[in-house]
Amino acid sequence: MQLAAETYDTVYARTELRYQLALADGVSAATASLRCSGFVAPDEPRRVAAAMRRHLSGCHSGVLVDLGCGAGLFGAQVAANLGFQLTGFDFSGSAIRLARAYVPGGVFSVATFDRLPLRDACAAGVMSHDALYLAATDAALSEIARVLCRRAPMIVSTYVSSKLQTWSLVTWQEKLHEHGLLLRSVSDDTRRWRRLMQRKHRARWNKRHELISALGPDVAPEIAVSGRMIGADCESSFIAATSRFLIIATRR
Repeated sequence: MQLAAETYDTVYARTELRYQLALADGVSAATASLRCSGFVAPDEPRRVAAAMRRHLSGCHSGVLVDLGCGAGLFGAQVAANLGFQLTGFDFSGSAIRLARAYVPGGVFSVATFDRLPLRDACAAGVMSHDALYLAATDAALSEIARVLCRRAPMIVSTYVSSKLQTWSLVTWQEKLHEHGLLLRSVSDDTRRWRRLMQRKHRARWNKRHELISALGPDVAPEIAVSGRMIGADCESSFIAATSRFLIIATRR
């Protein structure tokens, strides 16, 4: 976990550069800000909020917990759609400093997913956008079940890939059951994710020389990511080897 924290501290230290790169993709400023949080389609916050709303249990805490909140912008939009208070956690101190600056109405802390500084049954919902798969453990799911109100939802986007050490969908189902969480649905988002990611990273790779010239050599690591995503180095592409799913479960 320490290695992951250091890696993401480095990533979030490049947030302004990543924002400028996203603007160079030709998207709006709002979408560019969200892209600094990883894969975010323009309608992603609305889709996640709508999915969570369908499974709300009537818990009156009004607290939405975001695990792996990053700079806080994605969770803030989901919380605003639901009328909830956002409480976010990330193991990157750099991410938390950004979240506190960008989302002053939220509550953000550095924490690991297996030890959350929250009381039992305090959350009306828990979300994790492209983050929990990095630390999917029995202890993390146990903590999610502990902080959720009874019958409250958990929504997780996760990846299954030959290039990542991730849980399979079967393992997810088994682990959710073991920790008192009832699987409600699994949506395969792979086709949409691959289409959007291929378009973004192919475009960046094709104009890599222009981007480095315009934004400076510090953007080169981000361009290299695009190369790996599409397999420009003649190895199999990360995109082709990876599937993305949206998992919804509720606490029993």
